[in-house]
Amino acid sequence: MYDFTRLRSIIDGVRAIAGVVHDIATLPQAERDLAATKLDAVLDEIDKSCVGLEAQVVRLLTVDLGNQCEARATLVALEGGAVRAAMADVRGHCTRIDIIYQRHLDSIFQKLAPQRYGEIQRAFGALQGADSVMLDIIDKLSAFLAKKADEVLDLVDDGDLMAARVTLKLARKEVLELRLALSDLRYWLRTAQAGFLLTSAAL
Repeated sequence: MYDFTRLRSIIDGVRAIAGVVHDIATLPQAERDLAATKLDAVLDEIDKSCVGLEAQVVRLLTVDLGNQCEARATLVALEGGAVRAAMADVRGHCTRIDIIYQRHLDSIFQKLAPQRYGEIQRAFGALQGADSVMLDIIDKLSAFLAKKADEVLDLVDDGDLMAARVTLKLARKEVLELRLALSDLRYWLRTAQAGFLLTSAAL
């Protein structure tokens, strides 16, 4: 359902960026501050996508079927494509990554040792694919959540709450691998950002 190979390449790219924090610390102060600030912005764009995706999944998985009024409101919204609308802003976050790198970061990183510069180039090469990967996940996840919300809503309307709970349980298992991968990505995003915070007072 999801392209985990490409998602893992993004995770590897972020991990590689986290690994060059010490190299950035060797740059002159002004360049170090600029690099740290812009890198933080790049990683924050990806993080916004992860947070938005997780929030929409949680909306479905935490539906309280014991509160039918509230549950119906949530399920009807999800069934009607509320996820796609809510993720509209997220779709625009990823597209800034390449622009930030080309305009602000590449010329700075060229001053690092050739081997480290090559590693950063490869890392950002992986991140440039973050746009299409995250958009693909958003589209597929939106369709999945709408479909599951429709199934659960039908069961609730039929008064079959047991079957509705089973459907939610199965849905949780279906998206678990994706949620774990996104959690791993967020871990490395935060690790990298914490490292940049130590290299610059600009953040």
